Amino acid sequence: MQQASSHQHHYQHSAKPPVSRSSSWIRRSPPPSPPHKKLWGGGGGGGGGGRSRYVCRIVPLLVLTVYSIFTVVRIPSSSLVVSTADSERVERREDVEAFKTHLPSNQNNLEAREETRSPASLPCSALINGEAGGGQAAAESALCCDRSHYRSDVCYLRGDVRTDPSTSSVLLYNAPRGSAPEKVRPYTRKFEGSIMSTIDEVTIVPVVDAGSGSNGTTAGDTGKDSLRRRCDVRHPPGVPAVVFSTGGYTGNVYHEFSDGLIPLFITAQRFAGEVVFVVLEYHYWWLGRYGAVLERLTNYKVVDFRYDRRVHCFSEMIVGLRIHGELVVDPKLMPNGESCGDHEARAR
Repeated sequence: MQQASSHQHHYQHSAKPPVSRSSSWIRRSPPPSPPHKKLWGGGGGGGGGGRSRYVCRIVPLLVLTVYSIFTVVRIPSSSLVVSTADSERVERREDVEAFKTHLPSNQNNLEAREETRSPASLPCSALINGEAGGGQAAAESALCCDRSHYRSDVCYLRGDVRTDPSTSSVLLYNAPRGSAPEKVRPYTRKFEGSIMSTIDEVTIVPVVDAGSGSNGTTAGDTGKDSLRRRCDVRHPPGVPAVVFSTGGYTGNVYHEFSDGLIPLFITAQRFAGEVVFVVLEYHYWWLGRYGAVLERLTNYKVVDFRYDRRVHCFSEMIVGLRIHGELVVDPKLMPNGESCGDHEARAR
């Protein structure tokens, strides 16, 4: 009985009530709308509303038409002119690529190329490369720097050359008259000012008319003590020194080859092992890692310029390294035409 009662109760709630005109829940149909009035003229206030609707429809169409005509006319002229914005986007894209490779955007360092040499730098470049003495007699003292390459500065000294670790300098006694001091950071990323500022600087000091055991004067600075330094280690004549740095990006294998070992090969291979390496910012782990390579380039122990306090004396010195490009050895730029394959053979 209770179940029947619940069904009856549910039926009463779900059944629709009888339709009644007075029922409040039935929505009455709206009255018929009056006939539409003309858009233009007549009708009092209704005419103004129709006119505004017409204007709202026609104005966007007119604007779209004018814009389409302007775009069609503009396309031919814009295709012939490179806008400033496009140019700036191209430059930014090139700068991003330069950042990825640590290289400047306007240089292609993957290609080898000859330095842009001024006439004044030609004799110095020849001296550095060992090309027929550079037009000078081998007995003459010489001091010059080739700064024409965008990646490295290289200086050449010949005569009575002595190191002075206490002042991070190299002295050239009996230097040619008119010689001026030179400063070099012997690392091959000259275009990167931020990294070059971390490289130790070598000062080349020419000492003019300094007789053996007598006082001399340093060009441009007569107040300096220019007593001839006594040689603690005198290297054989004909065995030059090559001075370079293992700072900068050393520790990154790519840069250890591109900025260090390959330029070292380019600079030193012509001496056939009869050369002494003088290293700034020397790392023992670097020697342990690449000792086998260095043994194929030099027959002598590496000199730690900063911590070896002895005065080393040479008859010839190159400060800085030659470089052809990024991981490039160009046989056309080598004194004896050697290639990168020869460097790989030495590395094995």
